[in-house]
Amino acid sequence: MIGGLRPPVIDERGIVGAIEYLADPAHRDDNLRIDFAHRVQFNRLTALQESTLFRIVQEALHNADRHSGTKRVRVLLEQRSDTIYLEIRDWGKGFDAANRPGRRFGLRGIEERSRLLGGSAEIESAPDKGTVVRVTLPLKNNCPTDLLETES
Repeated sequence: MIGGLRPPVIDERGIVGAIEYLADPAHRDDNLRIDFAHRVQFNRLTALQESTLFRIVQEALHNADRHSGTKRVRVLLEQRSDTIYLEIRDWGKGFDAANRPGRRFGLRGIEERSRLLGGSAEIESAPDKGTVVRVTLPLKNNCPTDLLETES
């Protein structure tokens, strides 16, 4: 049960290694080709930041596999000065982002997770144009202390 809350791969490898794990076809049961690139200077982030980024990537990959019809996804993790930038892009069937159904809990979860850490998420999509999830989080941890304590 604890592994479901915070997968051990995050503690073992950090966020870069954990995303590499998600991108490795040996650890998945889908047919996606996941290209992962990263440009970061940090070694580790807070436990909450790493868990949040991991879950966002996991949800976006799940959505791409389940809904987009794509066979290729690109994940980019960058450190931009004092900001963490995450982008997950697919080239699938997309959807009308302006009229997104309210039952899309996964996308709302991505937005809410980002907001809770003082960041933001943008979901860009259009029919036949694929989907891009962009997340920015402050590199310095600005989230409430009680949230940090529940993740440690």
